[in-house]
Order: sequence, then structure tokens, then C-alpha cells
Amino acid sequence: MGKIDFPNIFPIPDTMNLVFTETLPAEEDLKKIEEEAVLEKTVVGYFQPLFKKMFAKGYGLAVYNNNIFLGVLCAVPFGRNWVEPGTFFVLKSYRGCGVGSALVKEMLIKFKGNKRIYVATKNSIIFDFCEQAGLKQCGNYWNLPLAVKWHLLKKLPMVNYTFMLAIKRNFHKGIRFYVSPEN
Repeated sequence: MGKIDFPNIFPIPDTMNLVFTETLPAEEDLKKIEEEAVLEKTVVGYFQPLFKKMFAKGYGLAVYNNNIFLGVLCAVPFGRNWVEPGTFFVLKSYRGCGVGSALVKEMLIKFKGNKRIYVATKNSIIFDFCEQAGLKQCGNYWNLPLAVKWHLLKKLPMVNYTFMLAIKRNFHKGIRFYVSPEN
């Protein structure tokens, strides 16, 4: 895979030596995520099973600094050759110093070229990464490839009707949809 030149919006401090691994973090590291997520009132129940499943399939990435766990990012495969970088968590004490940005950057590099990538975000930092990675902005939901629309509808089987009404009412204002070009 070719190197992607990303903007350094949150430069990594010189004292950090980030190491990325596709190995599932240790139980105590996953517990740290759960504990912080509970304090932040974030959805917790799915973290550990999802992480274990995605890492086992090769869709997980963990980041460490000098053997200290900092965070994790999992992607969700769908369709024949699509992946959606999604569930990720950086421990609170390491936020704001580029760790999350580095995780997203590493995930985009990992899948660029062998999977089509879909990203939906309101985060302006992620906008820059997507554009630098050569992902195409789709404008709105209706411009997304059929496989992505199908994926979104399957994600919400209990609320498809509500989801479609929300789309009609432009619920996605401020969200940018990106997809990688066809290989």
C-alpha cells in the first residue's frame, strides 16, 4: 500500500512512540474502556463482544505507547468488499493529543486498496483525512452507492420507516458521507 500524506492537525507529542497492532487488547485494557464508557454514559454492552469479533476477523486495531494501552478502533465489514471504520475509543487521559486521529489514519491506510471504505462523520478532522486518503464525498444519502444504502438500512431493521422519514427530513445535515473509488 502506498503512503498517504495526512495533515497533522493534532501532532503526536515527541514523547509518544505509537505502536499499532491487530492483536486484541488484554482483558484489563478492554475493562478500562468499559469503565470510562460507563462514566461517560456511553453505550457499553456491545464493546467487548464487538471488539473480540472484529479483531478475530482482522478488522480491529489497537494503539499503544511504550506498552501502555491508549485506544482501539474496529471496522465493520459489509457487502462484498466494503468496510466502515466505526466503533473506536481512546482513553480519556490520551484524548486531544492525536491518538484518535492516528488510529483513524492507520485504519484508512490498512484498508485502502483492498476494500472499499465508507465513512459518515460530522468531525472536520476526519473530513481532512478522508479527502487526503482519496475518498470521494458523496454529498448526501441519496448519492451513496447502493451497497452502502443497503448496509445502512440493514443496520436499523427495527426503525427502517423512521430512518427513511429522517432521511427525507435531512437528518444528516452536517454529516459528510465519503466512499473510496472503485478499485
